[in-house]
Amino acid sequence: MTIYDIAKEAGVSVASVSRYFNHRDKLSPSIQKKINQVVENRDFIPNQMARGLVFNSMKTIGIIMSDVQHLRFSTIAYNLERSFFEWGYNTLICNTGDDIRKTQQYLYMLYSKRVDAIILIGSMLDLFDIKSEIKKYFSEIPVITSDMDLDMSNSYSVTPNHFPGTRDAVMHLMKKNHKNIAFVANTRSSNTHKQINAYLRSMNELGLPLYKDNNVLELSLAKKIDSELDVASLISASGIPYTGLIFSHDEMAARAIGSLQFHGYRVPEDFGVIGYDNTAFGLCCQPLLTSIDTQGGTIARVIANLVNDIFNQKEVGNSVTIKSKLVIRRST
Repeated sequence: MTIYDIAKEAGVSVASVSRYFNHRDKLSPSIQKKINQVVENRDFIPNQMARGLVFNSMKTIGIIMSDVQHLRFSTIAYNLERSFFEWGYNTLICNTGDDIRKTQQYLYMLYSKRVDAIILIGSMLDLFDIKSEIKKYFSEIPVITSDMDLDMSNSYSVTPNHFPGTRDAVMHLMKKNHKNIAFVANTRSSNTHKQINAYLRSMNELGLPLYKDNNVLELSLAKKIDSELDVASLISASGIPYTGLIFSHDEMAARAIGSLQFHGYRVPEDFGVIGYDNTAFGLCCQPLLTSIDTQGGTIARVIANLVNDIFNQKEVGNSVTIKSKLVIRRST
């Protein structure tokens, strides 16, 4: 059964049937009743692909994440899918696990499925090989990024401005009498570099000392949750008596609090600890974690509205930045 059969049997126009499935609120109750009776009697279930072809309304959006376990990334993807579902768009979510080969395969898969837009979440995707394939496959559809930049006329970026929240974090630690403040990271992705640059700018503006490696400590974050994160040994090995610690994400900061407490240190009395992204990890430790909020939910809303506006042929800008902010809890 097709929409033409429904229109004939219900005694209405094909356009009315189209509005019934796509914009039902624009139909009078009497016409809705006629069409609904035919649909229910015939157990008609519209084929999504057919609807897209007939009404030119179906849109599919591909979302590629570098790591679904990263709470900020998953928060953005979760909120995007909810918005797109409400608007009647299909969503394909792909997790690359920071694997270049897997990323390349997902890019080709989304290309072969002829998606209408693609969203890239995670700065580990910021690789030349990936960028060249993005330009190769997706030069004619919107490409939206949250943690990387693309030199393409059809690309759009919605990214956090790390400086406001980071400066507030450094100032907050300084007011708590922490002069030796370190930034602790477990990767050197482009996003981590932006975090470090915001940290260094803040330290310089506030006149705080920078030592070896600009106070940046690298800490391996094992995938095993029960593996120890020995922050105390890392600080001791640096030779600098750091007491203020800013971590590149909340999971590492929350685990570091447990490690410091295990070795007999008190938080916040001995160490002031600040995380990044203001995720649920900060609420799963004691004391609760102070964190720099990069506002993943807001980023998701802006991206979703951006995509929707592009689909509806509204004029949009190519770049939006979202201010980070400090959320103060008991770890400082």
